[in-house]
Formats: sequence, C-alpha cells, structure tokens
Amino acid sequence: MHEVTAGGTITGPAVAQVPGITEVRAGTYAFQDLMQLGFGSAAEDELALSVLCTVVSHQSPERATIDGGSKTFSGDRGLVGAASAGFDGIARAVERDAVLERMSEEHGMVRVGGDSVEIGERVAFYPMHVCTCVNLADEIYGIRGGVVEKVWPVLARGKRT
Repeated sequence: MHEVTAGGTITGPAVAQVPGITEVRAGTYAFQDLMQLGFGSAAEDELALSVLCTVVSHQSPERATIDGGSKTFSGDRGLVGAASAGFDGIARAVERDAVLERMSEEHGMVRVGGDSVEIGERVAFYPMHVCTCVNLADEIYGIRGGVVEKVWPVLARGKRT
C-alpha cells in the first residue's frame, strides 16, 4: 500500500475524509496561532502557545519595547504577508490591548492601547505564526494554573527537513 500525505491545519479535517489519504500534514493545529484564528480554523480559546516577554522600555503611553524580537518571533504577518486575525501585526498580547508591530533582532516595538504597561512587567503574546516561533525556541514550557508542569526540548530547532 502506498502512503499518500496531504493537507494542512486548515484543510486537514476535510482531507482526512478522502479515500486513500494515509497521512494528514497538519502542524499548526497542535498550538494554533493568530493566522488560524484569522482564517476561522481556530477559536480564541484554542490558542495554546504564547511567548512571555519583559517590557524593557516604555517611551510613551502608547509605545513600549519588549525583549522579544526576530530571534523570538516569526516576522510573518499572515498568509503570504496578508494581514490576518483582524490586525497587521506580528503578535498580539494575551488579554491585553497591545500589538507587536515591528522588531529588531533582540527587541520588539509594541503599540499599547488602553492598557498601561510598566518597565519590568511580563506580558504574554500570541504569535501570528506559531510554527516558526517554536522553531526559534530551545524549550517549550507547559504551564497549567500558573505552574510549570512540563518542559519540552525543541529537538528539531533550526532544522529545515
């Protein structure tokens, strides 16, 4: 019997019903991300991965700098550069009105809405594209109820095959 692989996170459920398909190549579904939220293939409560960053500078009430840049987040802003999830950003703060808009290697420039942030405060962000974000990390921390329950090494970090 031949192995036939097809599909991705968005098309996976439909492809899995096609006779002869032996494997579905869905990857994002494990964590979901803002891109999937924008496509309607994930709900807000299904976003399972966030990146915890620290506010390192706060230039004005509507601007802040975090310690997460292109070595932490993917630069993706949606499918093939199109805005997704209702905004044109790189990441969105969890339960906060703040959007990561641009980056250098080590830092991210955040537009802060109605919420205020303070230097030293830790803010979690949902990434636009989780796959690339995970590939940039050495470890992923499984947290439940504010307690670290598991630490997973990212064994394929930086691998392209």
